[in-house]
Amino acid sequence: MEAWPRASQGLVRRRPETLRRWCDSTFRAYIQWKSVRLNSGQMPLGYIRTGTGRRLNKGISAMRAVALVVGLWVVSPAFAGLETLFDTTSKDFGMVPHGSVQIHRFVLTNTTDSTIRVSSFHSSCKCATPKVEIKSAAPGEKLYVDVEYNTRTFTGHRSMTIYVSFDQPRSESITLRVSGYSRQDVVFNPSQISFGVVSKGQPAENKIKVEYAGAEDFKIEEVIPPKGIEASLEELYREPRKVGYSLNVKLPSTAAPGEVFSAIQLKTNDPKSPILTVPVTGNVEANLAAAPDKLELGQIKMGDKLTKKIILKGKEPFTLAKVSGQVDGVFVKSTEGERTAHVVQIEYSPTHIGSVDQEILLETTLPNEQPIAVRLSATVVDK
Repeated sequence: MEAWPRASQGLVRRRPETLRRWCDSTFRAYIQWKSVRLNSGQMPLGYIRTGTGRRLNKGISAMRAVALVVGLWVVSPAFAGLETLFDTTSKDFGMVPHGSVQIHRFVLTNTTDSTIRVSSFHSSCKCATPKVEIKSAAPGEKLYVDVEYNTRTFTGHRSMTIYVSFDQPRSESITLRVSGYSRQDVVFNPSQISFGVVSKGQPAENKIKVEYAGAEDFKIEEVIPPKGIEASLEELYREPRKVGYSLNVKLPSTAAPGEVFSAIQLKTNDPKSPILTVPVTGNVEANLAAAPDKLELGQIKMGDKLTKKIILKGKEPFTLAKVSGQVDGVFVKSTEGERTAHVVQIEYSPTHIGSVDQEILLETTLPNEQPIAVRLSATVVDK
């Protein structure tokens, strides 16, 4: 019996839509192949000619069954690729100033019932630097892949690929892509606004120089800062076909604790690139903070017990004095003694079926500090 040509390898790693097309094309090719082989022997379609003329099972039915099984595998949520959990898998920065560092955050939301963990990540080019600060996400939590797109080393268009590998809930690798066009006529110095680490209640200032060499009438018409950031523009010089600005940026003392991850937009009169984007990063450090401050437990069954740990960190030594606002079935235990960081263990054993979304308030011995709120959410189902 003549052998059916082998299918191409690496099928499991293909994207679902590509896999569906492969199933269709494979089935059609199989039918065509059988027609050629069997018609040459004047045998009915669905039979394979052997030396003894023995009747075999109909190959078409078998092939349809295989296609059906593979199709079910493709659409089954249990086997969906982890890349489907990202908000997007590509980012085009468009035209950006040469020397700037653009930043994009890819967000993975864990909607599965298993923990997702990143094992490694790297870029196809030194021009793009991926960062994954927290490498695991429990059900209901988010995982961030931040990518810095550095235009200081090239001009023109360039596209990079970010490879992210996972070892939980299964071994899998996905790709993220960033691209953009580094224009030579606009330069940022430095490449972005970075406040670094700022203590809560303290203001911070920084500035960046924006220079343009090209059309004589180039002008930055408006500065659009994000919420919670103050920005002003000063024209430093204007010469024939050249202009320079100083963008002065301030983080007010009222800034809330947490990560600063945003951007300022500069509206220009250039029709080819009407918006220039200036990344703004930093971290406002609170005198007392909990990490994480949200416990999204996902789905949990009655009778089960789930344990989570958080780090309670202060600038001065303290102890955990009181726990209030507790959810039924929650037990809180902390390390003892005065120290600047405590490990707080939170055990949850559900007492009723339904949705749970409440705050646990952790009060310390630090003076003039409000209790830290840790939000716990879960969906409790029957056994």
